[in-house]
Amino acid sequence: MRLKAMDIDHFYDDKIDEGYSAAYIRHMHNLLRQAFEQAVKWELIKSNPVVNAKPPKVKNPEKTTWNIEEVNRFLTTVKNKSYGIAYILAIFTGMRRGEILGLKWEDITFGNKKIHIKRSVSYVQNKGLLVKEPKTSKSKRQISISEHVINQLKTHKEKQLFTKDNMGYKYEDNDFVITTENGKPINPRNLLRQFYEMMEKAQVPRISFHDLRHTHATIMMEQGENPKVVSERLGHSRVAVTLDLYSHVSDDLQEKAATKFEQTLFNRNNS
Repeated sequence: MRLKAMDIDHFYDDKIDEGYSAAYIRHMHNLLRQAFEQAVKWELIKSNPVVNAKPPKVKNPEKTTWNIEEVNRFLTTVKNKSYGIAYILAIFTGMRRGEILGLKWEDITFGNKKIHIKRSVSYVQNKGLLVKEPKTSKSKRQISISEHVINQLKTHKEKQLFTKDNMGYKYEDNDFVITTENGKPINPRNLLRQFYEMMEKAQVPRISFHDLRHTHATIMMEQGENPKVVSERLGHSRVAVTLDLYSHVSDDLQEKAATKFEQTLFNRNNS
């Protein structure tokens, strides 16, 4: 099968979803371009497919997340969309795209308000959709969810059951939360297509789907949440990884902490 520029672009999208930075992917792009160029010179291939591929632009880290107003505007826009629950899970839990698409109803305990991450769905060239276990023990985790997310999941499940009843034997029940109309797991790229359309419609800054995860973490850190809690929700191997990723937020929190300490100390001295 002949590799095309579009295949390279999809590869970059997958790397973004796995958490690789734009700068690192551009480095990969340069290496790939050189390798394929050599293959052309050796007459192993006729043309270099990487030439027309578009690696992600390196953005200012402070512009890869949405603020609360932008989050609410986007959520209002996707409220009744087919994959709306996927965006809610990404924003409210910090789950990865593959983890969201791999989520099954059996992984959700509504009574305890927990989501258990047990698998991930990805697209592999020439193989199609692949369901696999999380890469690390930290990735295989449980996440607490709010009452709002619980209600949204229940509403989504009611709609899904209605569709299942109407389609009868044509519906393929795999217990996945996010599915196509006939119950099959969806291609991650189809979710991305709708995501890009919805961002434009909501008139919010264009970010990657993985940046919804960063948005979740950034808002939590800005609220003063314990970094260990944020780290556990994201499935990072160490708290240090979380602190490094959101160091700009940590600096702001340090300033607030210093001011708060001063106010507390003086208030006590004046009492």
